Amino acid sequence: MIKSFRTSLAVVFLLLMSVVFSGCSETVKNNTEVPFVVLNNDDGNFKADIYYWNIKTNKIKETNENLYKIPQNINNK
Repeated sequence: MIKSFRTSLAVVFLLLMSVVFSGCSETVKNNTEVPFVVLNNDDGNFKADIYYWNIKTNKIKETNENLYKIPQNINNK
């Protein structure tokens, strides 16, 4: 029982180490845009918009994508 546990633990360890040492994929390495969220006040609602920061050009790209809206006055009944 203990020997099979050690063997399975060693296999899991080797798999994790192979993932760590193989590194990130090329799409992750070449990604130059970092997403972030900006909270805005929009006619009585809080609005969360997503933007992207290009780290190579130091420019921010606005997408006009709303993640969600929350009313400022929530009545608890």
